[in-house]
Amino acid sequence: MTRSQWLALSTAPETGRATMGALLARFGSLEQALAASDESLAQTSRRMTPAVIAHVRAHADDPDPAEGLARRRVQLVTPEDAAYPARLRDPGIDPAVLYVRGSLLPADGLAVAVVGSRAPSPEGLTAARTVAGELARRGVTVVSGLAIGIDSAAHRAALEAGGRTLAVLPSGCWAVHPRSNRQLAERIARQGALLSEYPPDDRIVPERLLVRNALIASLCLAMVVADCALPTAGQRDPGTLHAARRALGCGRRLFVAPPAARAAQRLAGREGNSTLHPLDPDAVDWDAWVARLQELPRGLERRRQGSLW
Repeated sequence: MTRSQWLALSTAPETGRATMGALLARFGSLEQALAASDESLAQTSRRMTPAVIAHVRAHADDPDPAEGLARRRVQLVTPEDAAYPARLRDPGIDPAVLYVRGSLLPADGLAVAVVGSRAPSPEGLTAARTVAGELARRGVTVVSGLAIGIDSAAHRAALEAGGRTLAVLPSGCWAVHPRSNRQLAERIARQGALLSEYPPDDRIVPERLLVRNALIASLCLAMVVADCALPTAGQRDPGTLHAARRALGCGRRLFVAPPAARAAQRLAGREGNSTLHPLDPDAVDWDAWVARLQELPRGLERRRQGSLW
């Protein structure tokens, strides 16, 4: 598969990971899928409409966009590239393309997400800074979403500790939102990476926040919820709880700091208490914690068979 073919599929209207998965399941590879008849493609997924098939056929042989993106300091990474994060290759997770502003390193496989409210308590901010700083000093890559509040605090703490951090965006990596975080984004690109599933200049769309949360959950070995506000009656659960559920859904360890305890109770009611691990940042032996984390890449098959914590 060429980058243009991956891009043609990823930009087709109304298609997503489920469609990609259906094509791979039926044809074995996307190259074989593109060689199939229109009728066979249409039978694979209801999303493969005549308009989508026409789009893919029309753009599959477009010029490789890599050179133009490189001029803007952006890489286009597909599942066929060595830089594509191994953890995203789990079935049902892999995005067709990632736009990367910065660098992805093999060391980023040892990653923990730190997430939480956009309007956190002082205690929540302190928890996020402590967790991110302690992890970064021990070589763990900190993953978050570059939102205001907990996300920004976690990114900054990782950078100040001299570590690496990855920011997953719901927009293109040159359309950073909020604008107040653009300087922070520049620092992250020098000391980690900005990641997006969308072209560099794409603006934020609310529906993409959930896609961003799913990618954060997929990239990490474990997730720490530093703070989380509960919704009032009639409101949807906040994005933090959505990210936490996605982390649990793909087998990641979920830790909850004291400021997020009430939210943890809401999660425990749905998921079961055994899936949640309390984490007091001031009481943790961080060297031992990271040592246990390092066992997970070699033993992911144990993630549903008892706890390493």
